[in-house]
Amino acid sequence: MGTVNGNWLTGAHSGRACNHENIYTKTNRKTGKCYSVKLCNPSSMVSEMQAAHRINFGIISSTISQWIKEQQALNSAEYIYIKTAFDRQTRYATLRGYIMARGLYELQDDGTVVIDVKKNLKPSDSAGGTQTPGGTDNTETPGGATEDPSTGGSDSAGGSEYE
Repeated sequence: MGTVNGNWLTGAHSGRACNHENIYTKTNRKTGKCYSVKLCNPSSMVSEMQAAHRINFGIISSTISQWIKEQQALNSAEYIYIKTAFDRQTRYATLRGYIMARGLYELQDDGTVVIDVKKNLKPSDSAGGTQTPGGTDNTETPGGATEDPSTGGSDSAGGSEYE
């Protein structure tokens, strides 16, 4: 990727200068540097599956954006719930991207999109809970024996089966 220095006339540019060219530029906003990339063999062939995916992505994206705008104006409980979950994480930059990546929507057969903000969120996703290392949950009974939920029984010696 090459570095391009903009001048006072063109300034910093991001994207394509012309639809006929295969040169893309991107400006790093933190450093102010402009980088360019040229696609050597771009593919103009789009399969039917890719075209359908693009259409579905556009429908889902615009519906989520509209939902966010409406719920933000109403200051609804669902918006506050998803906004607090979004604010507690650092991976996703936009609320729309967070909702899409978490799969908090469902595309119906008739083409409508239903948004359910509590669909795939576990309590640990939004409340900042912890997960037990190893993924097993062995709970200890008051008598000192451990109970393994996968077998439903308890080990009366107080040890685990891996000792």
